[in-house]
Amino acid sequence: MASSRDDISRRKRREELRLARAEAARKARQRLVIGAVAVVAVLIIVILIVVKCSKGSDSSSTSKKSDTTKVEKFSGSVEPTVTDTKGKVALSWEAFESATSYSVLRADTAEGTFEAIGNTETNEYTDTTVTKRTKYYYQVIPEKKSKDGKIAQGDASEALEAYVLPAKPKMAIVGECYVEGISEWAKGELPKNTLILGKEGTTTYKIINDSDYSYKGSNVSALERTAVYKPDIVCLLVGMNEATNQDTLDTISNFDEIISSLQQINENVKVVIMAVSPTGKTSSLNIPTPVQRDNFNHEYEAFAETKDNVYYYDYSEIITGEDGYLSAESDAGDGCHWTSAATINVMKDLMIWLDDYLY
Repeated sequence: MASSRDDISRRKRREELRLARAEAARKARQRLVIGAVAVVAVLIIVILIVVKCSKGSDSSSTSKKSDTTKVEKFSGSVEPTVTDTKGKVALSWEAFESATSYSVLRADTAEGTFEAIGNTETNEYTDTTVTKRTKYYYQVIPEKKSKDGKIAQGDASEALEAYVLPAKPKMAIVGECYVEGISEWAKGELPKNTLILGKEGTTTYKIINDSDYSYKGSNVSALERTAVYKPDIVCLLVGMNEATNQDTLDTISNFDEIISSLQQINENVKVVIMAVSPTGKTSSLNIPTPVQRDNFNHEYEAFAETKDNVYYYDYSEIITGEDGYLSAESDAGDGCHWTSAATINVMKDLMIWLDDYLY
């Protein structure tokens, strides 16, 4: 009986031991699986890090190589000129020997950072991404392309300034009796928005000081009326009434005051000083001789050369005879006024000249 109870007890302990061993084995397998999963996860993370680092290294290496790659250089440059500034900036230059293209750069100031805005295979370029009444600076670099496709660059040109006029610039013509004739006969040759201020007997002094014109209920001088109009271009046709005096100092001083006043309103205004007109060989009026006129015109031209945005325009050959006086077909009869035909011809020539030299 005792032996039977002992057998039951031993079987029970063996079963408990078996169950304990089974539980221990299960937990061991569980730990093994968890460990294996962890190892795999770590391996995946390591692989991802390695791949990422490898790509970053390649990218860094490529970037570094790109940054340190230098464009081949050669000696030589071009000299661009501005050919048109009405609503755009058109540039041209002499072709550079064996150049295959040209890079065009632009900056807001002469000392600013020049950035490439275009490339052309011809020796001209037009920049249409401009704002009217704004100043820009340009450089042009010649380029040569080798057979393997590599580009070599020459030297950048000196900074070239260009002031952009509106597509239809505001214009004013101010002066003496000839300007009265322009208002009467030659308006059609000028832009529709042209301000025309002319009066017989006008001098440079009177342009500044005489209140000959009405503006918004007030009497103002020709200079004041012109200034409030804020033109882009001002043509001054005056001097016949002053050229009988051999001394040009007062006239030139008055021109300087007129120009300074206009530039205070618009620092980029372009002022054209027109030559003193030839006069008839005979007249009852006090008019300048060819020698007196030539003296004044010489001083006009010399003065214009000393001033920024000031130009001298000599139209006299259109209406001057072989003897140096106003031609018979241009003389209205008194030796100091133009015929309608002469007035129209001078204005036509003025517009051509403006296209050639100012735009």
